[in-house]
Formats: sequence, structure tokens, C-alpha cells
Amino acid sequence: MATGSVALQKLQGRIEAAEGTAVGTATRVLYVGPGGGIDFSEIQNYNTIEDRRAWGKRTSLAATYSGIQNNTLRITGAPISYESVSWWLSLLAPTGGTTPGTVDSSAYTRTFTPVEGTTVNTYGTGFYTAFLEFSALDFASTRVWRLPAMRVASLSFAFDKRASGTDTGAMMDVELVMGQGTAWAGTAYSTALADITNTLVIGNQLSAYVDTTTIGTTLDTNVTSARFTLTNPVSWHDGMDGTSGHTSAHHSLQWTPSLTLTRKFSDLTELNAYVAKTVRKVRLQANGGIVGATTATNQLQLNFYGVPMAHRVVEVEGMWYAEIELEGIYDSTATTSWTAFVRNSQAAAHTAT
Repeated sequence: MATGSVALQKLQGRIEAAEGTAVGTATRVLYVGPGGGIDFSEIQNYNTIEDRRAWGKRTSLAATYSGIQNNTLRITGAPISYESVSWWLSLLAPTGGTTPGTVDSSAYTRTFTPVEGTTVNTYGTGFYTAFLEFSALDFASTRVWRLPAMRVASLSFAFDKRASGTDTGAMMDVELVMGQGTAWAGTAYSTALADITNTLVIGNQLSAYVDTTTIGTTLDTNVTSARFTLTNPVSWHDGMDGTSGHTSAHHSLQWTPSLTLTRKFSDLTELNAYVAKTVRKVRLQANGGIVGATTATNQLQLNFYGVPMAHRVVEVEGMWYAEIELEGIYDSTATTSWTAFVRNSQAAAHTAT
């Protein structure tokens, strides 16, 4: 009997060739944390329309109807791997999802620079969409949720030097919402996919650089943890087309990139920068094992350009630390407020064709 075992949950998907047109063939297993790492409670969440009456009865509800279908999938506490992080970043910076560059024979490089000057309504002009399918293996013959046109509404990376257990020191949260169409159900996964290489980023591989001019120059060993968050609101147009799905989705509002650093309060450098509102150019970088033929290593690099909006002193194990909140600011050289770079073993383009 199907139980929907949490231990047997499986998520897989593909980056769509055109928004909402995936016919249900996944190309990649997407790894998340164990247990409650996937929240699918808001899949097939309908706005209920109520027929309530004053009709000579104490009970007012006479009938209900299903309205517009909303679909949200949340992933929390997923360990970041060098191989998978580039897939997720491709949804936010489309040029990074194309055929990667090659270095050192077998190491592949991708640079993710999100598009700033676009309305970002159409597939490929600033964002990609994903087709996802999710269930538990022992429940698949009853229901596999299939979710086309899924857009990233928020993404966060948490980096921490102190890693242990299932907290690897590099963790990811992501929220995806359906742009257009509706969820549909199958009674089996579209395809049985083989596991891919999954090499985790771990805390003791992390380095932090904080500069005012050239990014990636000054190693700051006072930084012990960092959290990058991107809020990317989605707006829907609901045209009268006779369906229960949204007609189209748009990123019509500004997004909000932010970075919170936890830094040992041993000098006044960042406090002075907060007071003066000095732009900080922060690079967070992880280097793993060799992935190329001889010297190239796995690498994840996040570049952030921001202004300190808050500086608070906090106590950590009897020592003073500062929590420094920076909000992303447009950098004319980088042509954005944040960029990312990944080097891994994944040779194929992430985008579906």
C-alpha cells in the first residue's frame, strides 16, 4: 500500500525549452535534504469560491467552486553541490545555462550574470523556467505531481565555516511558483534517471573577500558566515481564457538581493563603512578537489555588490561579532548587483533543446 514515505521522496526536472510547454520528460535528478526538505503543501491550491446564502437556514454554505489554481514548491536546507548549483543558477541568469567553457581538459566553467535591463516576461530574456516532477517512490503509482512553468520567486545560499552533520556549511533554500498553466498528475515518473555526481561544497572550503574597489582582492578571515538572499517577485496576469490557470507570469517588480555577514568585531573597518555608507564588494568562494585533468578544481564563486544598511553587535560564545546587512546595489562594471561563477564536471548545457 502506498504511504508517501518521506524517506523515498524524489524530485527531478528539466529547464524548459519554452515556458510551460514541457511534455513531461525530466532530464536531471535534483537532490535535496532528507526528511522535510520539500514542502509541496501548496501544490494544486485552489482559490475556493463560496456560495453563501441568507436562505432561512442556520448554515449559510450551499455550494463551492474551484477558482484559480496556484502552485508553490519550497525546498529548504538542500546541501549545495558544485554540480547542481549551476542548474539552479541557470534559472536566474540564462546565459549561464548554455554550453559551458572548457579549461584543463575536463573542467567546465559557467558565468552567471543576471539580466537587469529587461521586463523578463518571456522565456530566455532574463529567466528560464523549469518543469519539475515530484512524489515518493512508493506513492508514484497513485500520484506524481508534474509542474510546468516553475519560476524562482526566491533563492538563498547560507555559507558557514562551522559545518557538521547534515549542515554541510553551504545550504540552499528556493521557492518556485508556477507562472502559467496548471499542475497535472501522472501515475509514474516520466523517466527513470541515473544518479549524477554530487560533490558537496563544505564549510572549510570557504573564503571571504571584502573590498571597496577591485573585488576578490582582500581576504577577510574575520567573516565566519554569510547568507545571500534574492527575492524575485512574480506577478500574474489572469486573462479570461476559460481555464483555472494563470494566463501569464511577469517579473514586473524590482528584485531584492541582500547579503548578511557575521564578522568578528575586532576592528572598525565595517562599522566605518556602515556609517559612511561605503559600497562593499564581497566575494564568497569555495574551492573543492581537482576536477580537471591536472590542476583545475571545483569552484563556486558568488560576487556581491552592496551597501551596508545595518550593523549590529551580537555575542557569540562570549565574543563580540557584528551582523552586517548589505543590500545589493547596481554596479556599472559588473552590470548587475551580483554574479556567480561555477566550475564543475558537467559538460552539457543545462538548457533543454
